Amino acid sequence: MPIGGPDPLPIDINELERLFSGRSGTILPDDDAGRDDAVVMLDHLAGLDDFYSRADGFLNARTPWMSDQERTCLKQQTIGSRRYWTASELGEHLRLQPAERSTYRTWSIRPVNANGRAWNVHQLREARAAKARERARRARARANGKRLLQRRPKIVDRARVVLNALPNHSWRSITWLISQVKGLPEFRKKNGTPPCPSSMPRLVKRAVEFLVSRQLVATRKVSGPRGEIIEVSRNVSALRTQNCPHGDSRGTNTGSHPETSAGQHRFASLHEPDKNIVRTDF
Repeated sequence: MPIGGPDPLPIDINELERLFSGRSGTILPDDDAGRDDAVVMLDHLAGLDDFYSRADGFLNARTPWMSDQERTCLKQQTIGSRRYWTASELGEHLRLQPAERSTYRTWSIRPVNANGRAWNVHQLREARAAKARERARRARARANGKRLLQRRPKIVDRARVVLNALPNHSWRSITWLISQVKGLPEFRKKNGTPPCPSSMPRLVKRAVEFLVSRQLVATRKVSGPRGEIIEVSRNVSALRTQNCPHGDSRGTNTGSHPETSAGQHRFASLHEPDKNIVRTDF
């Protein structure tokens, strides 16, 4: 709430309030610097119709250490010889730094340089142009990031890394597959963050089901300490059948299941179904 009442105050007074609060907190220090800040605020409040009520509200809130006699003298001095501050004079008096100007949004006060002199018009324009370039750079970075993350990882991408993680002639459980692929980019969210651990089994199982539908892996259920466990293996026997599309009728079953004939295990390639070589980088 503005000092002295609920009515809105001019913007330069609100800027001084933010600056004083950021520098010294709620109460101004009991020294010459605190008194100078109080004088600056009273100079700005003197332009209002209800100067005395506004001044009393500010002094009661910010300078409780000031005596009543000093407050009365300060108000009378302000009315008798009010100073009209320019943006440069006020910035040099307060020694406003560029970082403070941005932090406390004191846009009507000019900051000072290393020599304590207020910025000129050229420096202000350069600072505004630099900020505009920085905002444009950040906007481009956000746009590029959104374009890069616009495409969600597809099931085919996750299936590829699951297939590449499986060794030949060996069965592996879903838990083992999760430990192999959980840190890969294909299993991250659209914004690049990793999924929650509880969703990893579902994602890996979907990738395995996709590979099973393409006859690239085989699954089986085995007994475990807590029930049945799903194990996955590369369909190497089907790969042999795919490489030999005509097969042989020697009575040897090259399928992944005893009751399945070898001719049924032809690989359905994801992008080139008429090729005989199974690619794991689909």
